[in-house]
Amino acid sequence: MPLENYDLPSADPPLPVARTATNLRDLRSGLEGVLPPRDLDRTLRVASWNVKQLGGRPRLPESYWYIAEVLSHFDVVFLRELAGDLAGLERVRALLGDSWAFMVSDLLGGGDADERVGIVYDTRTVQFAGICGEFVLPDTEVVGRRRVPVRALARSPLMASFRASGFEFALASLQLRAPPADMSDPEAARRAAAEALALHMAERTVDPAAPTRNLILLGDFDFHEADSAIARELANNGFRIPVGRDALLAAREGKVGRFYDQIAYRFADRPGLAPRGQGVLPLFDWVFRDDQYSRYRPELRKDDGQAPRDAASFYRQYFRRDQLSDHHPLWAAFDIDLAADRLDRLAG
Repeated sequence: MPLENYDLPSADPPLPVARTATNLRDLRSGLEGVLPPRDLDRTLRVASWNVKQLGGRPRLPESYWYIAEVLSHFDVVFLRELAGDLAGLERVRALLGDSWAFMVSDLLGGGDADERVGIVYDTRTVQFAGICGEFVLPDTEVVGRRRVPVRALARSPLMASFRASGFEFALASLQLRAPPADMSDPEAARRAAAEALALHMAERTVDPAAPTRNLILLGDFDFHEADSAIARELANNGFRIPVGRDALLAAREGKVGRFYDQIAYRFADRPGLAPRGQGVLPLFDWVFRDDQYSRYRPELRKDDGQAPRDAASFYRQYFRRDQLSDHHPLWAAFDIDLAADRLDRLAG
């Protein structure tokens, strides 16, 4: 059943209908007030969201509807922290409707042994263009006269190619890792790896044999400062980073904002293409708000089943993050109507 039908009384499992409807109305209104108008033929809306163990931890049934509502306002979304068991993602996709599809990585292994990353997309606006995989970076890369390690990634990037209204592009996930603490100069190692990584990514956008030269990078770039090594090197290699410092400080829910999630892009085929809009979605301004604490007070329980001692603080710091996420979605929207450009070229 598509989300747009909002048949809440027939939902299985049952929902608190009035509360869910109120929250969905406020969430939908909030999203529509921030995002540019959606045009199926002209606008590409992209988002990146760490959705906190989707499928790997218990949530209220209504929370899946809120997650689906957020996704439904985009054309393609890169998701992190998907559980190995895809039941949670399947549940969200069912709410989105039959026009939505997804692709996911293999289990990531290591410290994230039961975790995947994935891409969900609306097939009415975005079509899979045939390439999907976890591409492997070289162990070393020549930078100037130096050969430096490219082992800056915590996991292999998931990449997939898409087509939207004649505009071809690829999405690639990144999650950087900190250098080992026992290195003699860990910051120098971070800079060298960032330089090599950015150069390698940029080369993909100028390779004449590449199936697409328009690349969008999404994920955890490990931004602790706005002038971090990877941010500088991406910019030096022609990537644009549309979401600024103030917005990034709001991108992670917690006591101190940190630079984690990010979007960067380089469109070699359309170098002048700039976002129509970009930013961070402050979900708790619209759902699970501070003033809604009393609506959820009877349902607040710790993992051991006990009632929290300070229920109001527990609601803000733990409960609502477990229902949605401790990260807010980052987004950018691009005008991809190529008709005018094509006519200009044909007209001479």
